Amino acid sequence: MSKVLADGTVIPSGLRTVKFGENNAAFQAQFQNFSIRAGYISRIIPPGANQNISKKHFEYDVVVSHRDANRNVTGTTMYYNCRVARLFGGKADFTSYTLRPTKTGGEATALLETGSNVFVMCENGNSSRAYIIGSPEHPGQQPDYPDHHYLFQFNGVSFFIDEHGGLRIDQLGPTDEDGKAVGNTLSSSIVLESNGDITINDGRGQMVRMGSDTTTVMAKGTVVVDAPRIEVGDSKEALAPVMRATESHEKAIHDLNSALKDVSAGLAKLCSQIAAEPTLGPSKAGAGELLARLQLLNLAIDTYDQSVSTDDAISTKQFSE
Repeated sequence: MSKVLADGTVIPSGLRTVKFGENNAAFQAQFQNFSIRAGYISRIIPPGANQNISKKHFEYDVVVSHRDANRNVTGTTMYYNCRVARLFGGKADFTSYTLRPTKTGGEATALLETGSNVFVMCENGNSSRAYIIGSPEHPGQQPDYPDHHYLFQFNGVSFFIDEHGGLRIDQLGPTDEDGKAVGNTLSSSIVLESNGDITINDGRGQMVRMGSDTTTVMAKGTVVVDAPRIEVGDSKEALAPVMRATESHEKAIHDLNSALKDVSAGLAKLCSQIAAEPTLGPSKAGAGELLARLQLLNLAIDTYDQSVSTDDAISTKQFSE
């Protein structure tokens, strides 16, 4: 039976009418590509590269798997200049990160073992406007934590929240596409436990831990506190051992200074007597030189003693405040 179109055209019964592109495989692949496709990152294209279309954001060439349901055939197709779907999508609120291209050559099954595996979808079905919308689990990824959690790991830095609300941040150092450390391995960490305790560890034997009633500082070298004013608080008893140790040390220094001054004075007196002795003759010059040296020593001792006394007054005032 013939068919009459809206404009009066008569279509013979031996012909079948179809919409443009309905049975055109090339048209469908380019403009009716609505499937979610899995693939892997083949190449990363930085914003400054000539091949980058947006000139603002990282773009990726992605090898994806295509399956022809009619012929039951699966193959791969390259999607060029794919962009990454973002969170938030605002000028002030956004996310930015890079994906790893695979480093392995060969068949697609081997390529899937490294780099980033991704899901791709096309804007309005247009294959030239492909977006990376997420990723499947990588076959080489470690098993999931067995309880409620959140784990984020990127280039050797991991961020983990457990089922109790505790947080742990670890820095292992930069990693390759297999997750292995590149260069020096670090082990710095920050732990915020669910009970409020905080531990900071630099992985080199130095640590700060703040517990419910105790704060511990461990250092391999000098601990420096640099501030215009340091307030200790009301608990002067906590500083008593430090103050006693400081007072004992300073007392020993002053006792030593006093003893040295006594020795210096005695030697100076002896030198004066020797220099005044008429029977010494040529030895007078040597005695005078010795006296001059002892006088310089005595002056140095006095100067040091004054500086120690000043420091003692300042430290005592600060502790008392």
